[in-house]
This record gives sequence, C-alpha cells and structure tokens, in this order.
Amino acid sequence: MDSTFEKHMSDANDELLDEFGEQITYTPSGGQAVQIKASVSPVSIEKDEDETGRNEIKRRTVTVALADISSPAINDMVTVDGEEYVVGMIENLNSGVAELAVVSAAVESRRHEMHKRKITE
Repeated sequence: MDSTFEKHMSDANDELLDEFGEQITYTPSGGQAVQIKASVSPVSIEKDEDETGRNEIKRRTVTVALADISSPAINDMVTVDGEEYVVGMIENLNSGVAELAVVSAAVESRRHEMHKRKITE
C-alpha cells in the first residue's frame, strides 16, 4: 500500500503531466493505441555502424503516468511528433510514473530484419 507521501507525489506527477506534458500515442505490443500526456526529453542522436550500415540512433526518455499506462513493457511502441520509438528499458518509480528509454523504431526494425536474414541463411 502506498504511503500518504507517495499518494500525494503520484497525484502531483499526474497533474504536472496533464498540464505540461506532450501528447503522445502509446501502443502496447498487440494492443490498442491510446493517446496520453507524457514528459518527453529532447532527441539524443548516437552514431552507430553495424551490418546494416551506418545508423543514426535516436533516443529519448518518455515519462508516463502509471495511471495512464499501468503496465508498460519492453517492445511497446511510443509515437512522438509522428515518429515511432520502441520501448527498450523501463524504470518504475515510486511516485506513480515510469520512465521509458525509447529508441527510434526505424533503426530497430532494420536490425531485426538483418538478424532474421542471418538466421535463415
């Protein structure tokens, strides 16, 4: 059971996200997309080179209220400003929010396809 402090922090975080959050679309793997408000970090771009070639990997941190997304999961999709991201890591906090480390879905899709080709060859 949450303490009174945790309840107040959760309520405050919900209000902050409602007031100042960006509109995003959250799509659970195999589930229905929902539009919610979230705190979204600026894009961080990393350069990477692998068997698919040179890539620019776009990463962000997206903070969602657990009242909106009760069970965030790895490989769920987040759409921010029309760009799709894959949830790669989740940090649940005690204050009613979860921080999601997301990576551009385009790069992850290319890597997945390359991996599938290697397995079938």
